[in-house]
Amino acid sequence: MDLLCSPPWVLAQVERRMDDWRRSAGEWSHRAARFTARAQRRRETAYDRALRTVERHLQHASPSDSARTRHRFIAAFARFAAEAMDLGPQAVDLLTSGFLPVGIQLAQWARRFDPDLSQAGIVQATRNAWTACGLQPLLGARLGLTPAILGYSLIYPYSDNFLDQQSVSREQKRSFAERFGRRLRGELIPPADDREASLWQLVSLIERQFARPLYPEVYASLLAIHRAQGDSVQQMGAAETIEHDELLRITCAKGGTSVLADAYLVRGSGLTAQQAEFAFAWGVLLQLGDDLQDIGEDLQRGSLTLFTRAVRAGCPLDALVAQLLNFSEAVAAQLDALPHGHAFYRDLLRMSWRSLALMAVAQYPSFFTAEFAASLEAHSPFRFAFLRERRARLAGQTGLFDRLFQTVVAEPDDRRNWFLHPNGVAGDVDAPAGHLDCAAQPGGDVCGGRLRLEPRHGGGGDIRGLRAGADVQPRDGGAGSDFAVQRKRAGNRKLQFGGHVERERGDDYVEWSADSAQRSRHRDGDRDQRAGCDEVGYSNGDRPAADGWIHDYIGRGEL
Repeated sequence: MDLLCSPPWVLAQVERRMDDWRRSAGEWSHRAARFTARAQRRRETAYDRALRTVERHLQHASPSDSARTRHRFIAAFARFAAEAMDLGPQAVDLLTSGFLPVGIQLAQWARRFDPDLSQAGIVQATRNAWTACGLQPLLGARLGLTPAILGYSLIYPYSDNFLDQQSVSREQKRSFAERFGRRLRGELIPPADDREASLWQLVSLIERQFARPLYPEVYASLLAIHRAQGDSVQQMGAAETIEHDELLRITCAKGGTSVLADAYLVRGSGLTAQQAEFAFAWGVLLQLGDDLQDIGEDLQRGSLTLFTRAVRAGCPLDALVAQLLNFSEAVAAQLDALPHGHAFYRDLLRMSWRSLALMAVAQYPSFFTAEFAASLEAHSPFRFAFLRERRARLAGQTGLFDRLFQTVVAEPDDRRNWFLHPNGVAGDVDAPAGHLDCAAQPGGDVCGGRLRLEPRHGGGGDIRGLRAGADVQPRDGGAGSDFAVQRKRAGNRKLQFGGHVERERGDDYVEWSADSAQRSRHRDGDRDQRAGCDEVGYSNGDRPAADGWIHDYIGRGEL
């Protein structure tokens, strides 16, 4: 059976999305809400109030109270989202309790993984992670950062940006792409430099969550985006040598395969055709939106996109942006057909898609006619002049961004990694009370060594990560007994801690109680558990016990 990420399937999807793009030509239907000048000024007041709050908290922040400052920042954002963006409580909670923590966790992990990784690189990886985590509610998964999403998101600053550099020769790019492709296919070739060493470790994060023999779609989708990135090298310094249809084809392939890989990193396997097609279409939309927002930078470095071509030809971007907005409506129709995802979340996505175009029009007024800009400004929560003024003001306050970023990534000195160990440390690892780490052998699918943990409520224990397909008999015992991770077949694992053993098979899982020999079956949706994803469950309600469920068997949780 053909995979929903095979080269023929990807080519077919590219053609379909190109057709959707062509059908989207014409005036924008203007289905979005309109804002009066008075309503815009009210939201601008809320914007400035939130900005002053962040500045005040940062002035008094210190490394010792970084967590408190982060909480205040999130609270200020929540007020801003409610007052300035008219978001309801559910949407605000999703942003502040879901997406913002994902960004903070990724930034903290990335800084430990590579202290030299730039702030811009970490922000880029965070945006990639937000897209992948944004798919989770739509695919029936719990929103949260996973090892695979973390690894994939951080690959971009090391690979995609390298391929975009004008100073790197085509031969260097070709050689790197060939070696990276071999690593994505599973070859354990030694890294040639520090960049490859980092990339190899990030691929290992994905391999530890998704064993290659059990999840071929994951790696087929990664190879699909790898091929598309290689083709996109043509856009650098290409002048006008690429035909319009070929340029559109490259754009659709790169964007579509990127988010298709996100979808497989969320589900592992079992995507429906409907889900895969939506992910691909969303990726195309985001790629076009990024190309529009990056038009200034792309013009400077000589990168060819649909938008830079139009500007170089002296054409206003009115028609292309209207086409982009209409295309977003076509993607929204696919979104509405998905079985998962609340209505408020779908509305939030639509708003974010429109903002891609509105922010670009506000930032680059010279690329648009005054009439077109005015027609779009009526659909913006803020006046375009206000957005330009605040952007210029903030651009001159680099210290503010630096302080905010350092506060976000700061951690108490005695806190251990909340996720997989960045450098794949092998051997025994001690963990403080309440935290799990993961001992892992770099470059392979073996989690080597032993992790000793001390649960908050007493007891001890250890975790052993095993090569996929290995058998281990979990030990019996009470609170603080050993537990083991077992992967034998697709989506299966066994956990034991304090006498509780769990096995997961796809979206269904079976729970055993070692004490009473009772057995119960849970269907998809009864709990927030999915194959390869996180799980939180406790034996005594909302307070974790030493003999309770394990949170995130691959290493993140708190007991």
